[in-house]
Amino acid sequence: MSFPSDLEIARAGTLAPLVDIAAQMGIGPHLLEQHGDSLAKIKLEAIAELSDRPKAKYVVVTAITPTPLGEGKTTTTVGLGQAMQHIGKKAVISLRQPSMGPTFGIKGGAAGGGYSQVIPMELLNLHLTGDFHAVTAAHNLLSAMVDNHLHQGNELGLDIHNITWRRVLDVNDRSLRNIIVGLGGKMDGVTRQTGFDITAASEVMAILALSTSLDDMRARMGRIVVGYNHAGEPVTAEQLKGAGSMAVIMREALKPNLLQTLEHTPVIVHAGPFGNIAHGNSSIVGDLIGMRCGDYLITEAGFGADMGAERFFNIKCRTSGMVPDAAVLVATVRALKAHSGKFKIVAGKPLPPELLAENPDDVRAGAANLIKQIENVKVHGVSPVVAINAFPGDFASEHQAIREIAESVGARVAVCTHFSDGGKGATDLARAVVEACDEPSNFQFCYEADDSLKTKIEKVATKIYGAANVTYSAAANTQLARYEKNGFGNLPVCIAKTHLSISSDASLKGAPTGHTVNVREVRASVGAGFVYPICGDMTTMPGLGSAPAASIIDFDEHGEIGCRGSSDATPFGLGARRRRRSSWTATACVSRSNASPGCATDRRPAASPVAGAWPPSSSAIEPPAQPAPAVASKQKKAAASSPARREWCRSTWACPATPARRRWKTPSPPSWPTTTCTASCASSRCPPGSTPSRCSPSSHPRRTSMGSPSARWVASCAACPATSAARRWA
Repeated sequence: MSFPSDLEIARAGTLAPLVDIAAQMGIGPHLLEQHGDSLAKIKLEAIAELSDRPKAKYVVVTAITPTPLGEGKTTTTVGLGQAMQHIGKKAVISLRQPSMGPTFGIKGGAAGGGYSQVIPMELLNLHLTGDFHAVTAAHNLLSAMVDNHLHQGNELGLDIHNITWRRVLDVNDRSLRNIIVGLGGKMDGVTRQTGFDITAASEVMAILALSTSLDDMRARMGRIVVGYNHAGEPVTAEQLKGAGSMAVIMREALKPNLLQTLEHTPVIVHAGPFGNIAHGNSSIVGDLIGMRCGDYLITEAGFGADMGAERFFNIKCRTSGMVPDAAVLVATVRALKAHSGKFKIVAGKPLPPELLAENPDDVRAGAANLIKQIENVKVHGVSPVVAINAFPGDFASEHQAIREIAESVGARVAVCTHFSDGGKGATDLARAVVEACDEPSNFQFCYEADDSLKTKIEKVATKIYGAANVTYSAAANTQLARYEKNGFGNLPVCIAKTHLSISSDASLKGAPTGHTVNVREVRASVGAGFVYPICGDMTTMPGLGSAPAASIIDFDEHGEIGCRGSSDATPFGLGARRRRRSSWTATACVSRSNASPGCATDRRPAASPVAGAWPPSSSAIEPPAQPAPAVASKQKKAAASSPARREWCRSTWACPATPARRRWKTPSPPSWPTTTCTASCASSRCPPGSTPSRCSPSSHPRRTSMGSPSARWVASCAACPATSAARRWA
C-alpha cells in the first residue's frame, strides 16, 4: 500500500479549537482574533501580558547544504515540536509563512510533510490571513509615491538613475525583473528603468520580521531609503511622507498567526523573508510571544547553516536580544551523497539509481559539508545536534556513517522518522536537544557592529564560507563607500548567494576552501537594519520552471484543492509526496477526479489487470505487487518482462496526464496492436483509414525518433483530446 500524500494526511487530521491551542500556551481568548475556524491572530498586547513568565529554551533548526529537493527542515522542526510532548515537555513552534511564488513554482509549500505537518496546509500555503498581500500593498504604495514625487516636480531632487526602490509581486515572473515605467504621454509619469522583486525579498517583509513593536515598525518604515539625490544623499520614505500610510497598511499584519500541527502543538506562523536575499527567519514578535508560552521555543532558519542560521545569529539575535540554547542541523543520506560530487540532483527529475543504492562510502565522501556546517554553528558558541532525517529507502549502514562523522566532531546525533511516525519518531532528537540546551551557552557573533562593511563581509566569507578572499565589482565598491559615508556602516550584513553551496558558486559541493567570493552589487535595507551584498548570479525575482506547480493545481469536482493531471504531485509541490524507493509505484491520471482530458476512464489504482486483456475494460489498473525490497533488485529483469506489467504499461503510457517519468521504462512489447486513426483526427497527417504500415506504432512512441511514421501518428492522433486512451489502439 502506497504512503498517503501530504494533502491526504492533512485532510484526515482533526483541528482542535484554537482557543484550546492558545490555552496550552497560557494565552486567553481575549488575546485572539479569529479568522474563521482554523486561523487566528495573536494581539500584540500578549507580549506585555506574558512578560513576567519564565523564558523558554530557544532552539533554531538549520541544515547542511541542501539539494534542490530540500532535506525536510520544516518537517523536522514540526516533528521535534510534536516530539517534545511525547517526552513530557511543552513546546511552541515558530515558522515563516511560505511565499506563493515558490508554492506555485517547483519548490512547493512549507507546511512540513507526512505526519509532521502544520494544518490546514492549504491555507498556510496560500493567502493565510493576508500578510503577504499587505506587504505587497505597502511596498508598492511607496513605489507609487516615488514616481508621483518625480511627476509632481521632484522637490527632493531624486536622481532617477539612483532610485533603488523597486516594486514587488508574490509570483515568480522573470519578465518583470527589468521594466520601464512612465511610457505614454506627459500625464503618464516620468519614464525611467526599474523592476520587480518577489514580495519575500521586499524590505517591508524584512521589517515585518525584525520589528519588535508597532512603534518600532513605524520608525523602520520611515528609515527606508528609496534612492539618492544628485549630491549622493539618501532620500527616505519619511521625507516622501509615505511611511505613516505604509505602517497603517501593515498594522494588522504585525500580529502573529496561530495554527497547529497534526498533533495539536501550537505553531506561530509569521513573516516570510526570502532565505536567499533577506535573513530568512520568522518574526521577532512571534518569538517574543512564543518565548513565554512553553518550555521550548523551536524556530527554523532558511536553507543551510551558512545561510539562515548565520543570519539568525548575526541579524535576528542581534536585533531581538534573545540568545539561542541549541541548534538542530538536519542532514540526509541523499544530500551527503550529493556532496560527494558523484551525483547530480535536479528538481522535478528522478534521483540517479546509483544514489539510491546502499553505499556508506558515498556518504563519507560528502562528509566535509556536514563537518563544516557543524563548525559554522560552533563558531557562534551554540551546541549542535544533528538530526538524521530518515527516508524509507535509507540503509542503517548509511545512518551509522553519518553518526560516526557527527560524533567525531563533537555533535550529538539522532535518527528521526517523524515524517512517517509523527512526534514519536523524533523523541530521540527531542532528548538530545534537551541535553544540549542544558549545557552552558557561550553565544557570540561572527563580527562586531563597529567593523566596516567590507570587514563584516570578509569575516562571514572566510569563517563561514571557507573563502580565501573577497572581490568587489566597481559598482559594489561605489555602493559600499556610499553606505559608509551615509552612516550605514554599523549595520549587519546579509550576503545574498546560492543556497546550493557553502560558497557563492552553486557547482562547488562539499566544503570548498580557497575559493573567491565576488560581490556583484550591494543594496541597503536601512529600515530593516542590514546591508545585503549580492553574489554570483543571484536574482531577486525568480522565474517559473518548464512544468510549474501552477500548471496542475486546481479544484476537483467537490470544490477541494487538488492536482490535475498527475499523481506524481500533490498541491503545493511537485515533489511534495515522499516516494517509496520502489520502481513499482502505482500511477493515476488525476488525484481526485474521475477523468482528465484525453482519458476515457479513471485509472486510479484498484485492481491488477488480466494479462492479455486489451483494451483495458476495468475502471482502474495497477501494476502487480512489488517484491520485497531485499529481493527486488534480483527480480528486476523478470518483473520488467512480466505480462501484467506490459499490459499495465500499454494502458497507462497513452494517458497524456501521466508524466513520462512515471511510465514504466521497459522494453517495448514484441508487437503492438495495429490501428487506424479515429474520425476525430480526420484533419491530421494520419487520415481515417490509413494503412497499418503508416499508423502502426511499432515501438514505444516516447522512444521513437520524431521522423518515424509512428512518431507522426503520436503527434497527430495520440495527442488529440477527442481520442480517448482506450480508442487509440484498435
